[in-house]
Amino acid sequence: FAEPPPFGKLVKLEGHRVHLHCEGSGSPTVVLLHGTPRFSFHFSLVLPEVARFTRACVYDRAGDAWSDPVPGQPTAEIFVAELHRVIHRVSPRKPVVLAGHSVGGVLARAYQARHPERVAALVLIDTAPLDLRFEAPRKDTPRPAMPKPSLAAPFDKLPPRFHEAHLWATAKWQAYAQGVDMEQAIAYQSGLYKLAAQAASATLPVWFLARAQKAEGPEAWVDVQQKMASAWPNGKLVRVAPSGHDIQLDQPAAVVEAIRQAVTASRSSTSASPLP
Repeated sequence: FAEPPPFGKLVKLEGHRVHLHCEGSGSPTVVLLHGTPRFSFHFSLVLPEVARFTRACVYDRAGDAWSDPVPGQPTAEIFVAELHRVIHRVSPRKPVVLAGHSVGGVLARAYQARHPERVAALVLIDTAPLDLRFEAPRKDTPRPAMPKPSLAAPFDKLPPRFHEAHLWATAKWQAYAQGVDMEQAIAYQSGLYKLAAQAASATLPVWFLARAQKAEGPEAWVDVQQKMASAWPNGKLVRVAPSGHDIQLDQPAAVVEAIRQAVTASRSSTSASPLP
């Protein structure tokens, strides 16, 4: 797949370039964190709507889509430090709202653990529990085959202008993943989850958006999300049905509304004006 032109700007952050895009104005700034293998444009149904009531930014992590890779194998510290530099660039003096999908939600919690003063609220979109165990595969274990990049659901919901980017970025990520040392990858994941597990606050508002098949009734994954939300004194569960893992594509309005509430809570805590 040919590389399409970026929809944002390539900005240099201490040695490597990061693909960054912001829209709107106002405070607090919302920083959207994609999952894996997901990319900045997977928030394309969310970002413009958030930009209607505050500034919203999205970026691709090192090595993803248009962002430059960093030397060596990935580590939790690399991505936390990269996010810190992004936040300093887009909101140098004020805390931000972090909205993270999947592993992006893990990164959001890891960042809050390291820099709590820079986070005004968290919106965690179908993110994983932090008590997962990561075990390195046996040396002779073959790598699993990766599916061919496609626009099958939910990616068919992407605006047409991002179809080419989705196919290209997914293929690029798959090629990169084949060269990653598995033991190093496990160490990175373990380190990120351990750091995220240190996130805590008695007052920070945190939204957990959980995918669900139905609006009511028992569902194991919703129970997992409820347990995580209950661990935060100011945690809130939002059950989103019907939806798959990519709530930002299946039900973008639910993500926008949770972010709106997070922005309102942040503005209230700083005596700022309410949303229009």
